[in-house]
Amino acid sequence: MDNKDIKKLNIEHPGLIYQDNIIKLEIIEKIISLFNKDKQNKDNIINENCLVFWNGIKHHHDIDLYLYNTLQEYLQIYLNYYNQIKENIIDSGYLLINHDDNYISHWETPNNADDNINICVIIYALDNLEIEFKYINKKINMDKGSMIIFPSNFTYTYKINDFNNGSIIISIISYSKKP
Repeated sequence: MDNKDIKKLNIEHPGLIYQDNIIKLEIIEKIISLFNKDKQNKDNIINENCLVFWNGIKHHHDIDLYLYNTLQEYLQIYLNYYNQIKENIIDSGYLLINHDDNYISHWETPNNADDNINICVIIYALDNLEIEFKYINKKINMDKGSMIIFPSNFTYTYKINDFNNGSIIISIISYSKKP
């Protein structure tokens, strides 16, 4: 992959990277199928305010590895842009978030909730949706199978719009302060 393959959405916001066709449709179908099976069996599922959270990807090594490998090249480009080395970089793992029909979109502000310094947020779209960034005044239509990476700070406060009862996979990439 070459940097020219990456769609930088706005020269004012070069940390915002969006790429189409990252996840193959058969992988998306497999993820959704596994999610629905676990949801039916109430495995690895948390229900909260019209959202369903699923951390079951960690139990499916082939999908976890596929998402990890897919991300690595893009993450390196992101880190290169900010002159950061990959040492002590950790991934929070993947959390599938399913929005039900009663979900009302609200603003999410990326933050540091633990001893690590969050570097960026990665969102994979498992259905067509729109992501809106409050403070940079930018809306992006994400196609099924696409990925977006953006800095984990208040400037990139975001919300998911037009989700059509769809799902996203979210991951946080952090720098570990622990030796």
